Amino acid sequence: MADDNRDRQAVYREIAIANNHPEWEAQIRETFAKQWLQQARPGWYYQDASGAWKQK
Repeated sequence: MADDNRDRQAVYREIAIANNHPEWEAQIRETFAKQWLQQARPGWYYQDASGAWKQK
């Protein structure tokens, strides 16, 4: 899990840098999180913005 999280962080950072806006990293992370949540199946667990676990 830690490896996956580290890899995701690297992807967000690289996308921001590739667009010449490293300050966009947080917004890119939020955009990906929203898309993944929309695609999650009912019953799957996710962490909300506060870090609390919830079930979709």
